[in-house]
Amino acid sequence: AIVVSTGINFVCTGVAGTILFGEARSVLWCVGIVFILAGVMFIHRDSVLRRRK
Repeated sequence: AIVVSTGINFVCTGVAGTILFGEARSVLWCVGIVFILAGVMFIHRDSVLRRRK
């Protein structure tokens, strides 16, 4: 749960900075966020599969 929360916090902070303060985001930042979200998705998926066993 901590890893998922940390990953989502990075995404929310970045999006909030863009919306609220007009901060610029580069393509590299967007690629990084995609990797963070993919990692969070894999970790969450693995934990769900382990609970089903």
